[in-house]
Amino acid sequence: MKVIYYLSNIFWLGLVGLIGTYFSDLVIFKYLCFFGVFAFLNLALNFVTIKDSILQIIGILKIKLKYGEIPNLESYETKCLYSLPFDGVWVCVNGCVSKEYSHSWNIPTQRYAYDFIILDENNESHRGDIQKMDSYYCYNREILAPADGIVIKIMNKSNDSSILKRTKFIIHANNIAGNYIIIKHSENEYSLLAHLKKDSFTVQEGESVLRGQVVALCGNSGNSSEPHLHFQIQNGESFYNSLGVPILFRNISSFKINGYKRYDNREYMNFEEIPNQRVTRGHAYANR
Repeated sequence: MKVIYYLSNIFWLGLVGLIGTYFSDLVIFKYLCFFGVFAFLNLALNFVTIKDSILQIIGILKIKLKYGEIPNLESYETKCLYSLPFDGVWVCVNGCVSKEYSHSWNIPTQRYAYDFIILDENNESHRGDIQKMDSYYCYNREILAPADGIVIKIMNKSNDSSILKRTKFIIHANNIAGNYIIIKHSENEYSLLAHLKKDSFTVQEGESVLRGQVVALCGNSGNSSEPHLHFQIQNGESFYNSLGVPILFRNISSFKINGYKRYDNREYMNFEEIPNQRVTRGHAYANR
């Protein structure tokens, strides 16, 4: 499977051959055209991402027609106060309440989403072989309900994505969220916890859950380059057609990380600028 993945990424040679035959009669360009077949292989391997990208575009259009404005810190205050959906100290590697450091600012559902992992003292997320799930510190860790609520939906069909090297992976899922759970906390606030481990769910649809209750284990399913937890609050049940809302946490502690850029060289908000009880990438967090 890994060999097929790498072969699928040389389809661009076919494009070179196609352009070359237009300008030249050299035989080499004709041979390069054969690599174009890998374009279909590439499409097949990336079908889930392409399909969900289309669904997200449709969702963006629906959201703009239905809601117009998207909630922000000034206009929206969450009805519930949320705990972090894990025990111990985890690091936010994606997400913020500001556009500059947002998880996905232009995707309304994921505008205020977060990705969490565990880093060691060397700012590494794993120890040992990066292709083995058990090498990652957050893999198999318990994921908790962030507030009291009712389980609305559970998706439990996807195996973990295969890691080839950092940022390179093969999806074994039919959607980018992989295995996930949606919990209704109030009339217009639902939490979504994604990339969970298959068959690790400890609750069922329709079941009431309490804040801090274990609901599943952290995995690497869906569009995931390494084990992590994707967490967001949205105003509806749909992953594609709901508005994401800024999350106000309760009783959390923030920790400054020295040398975080050894893991991720992107810019992030200064520790002193983090709004109270909010979360932003580049820093570590835990429930008090």
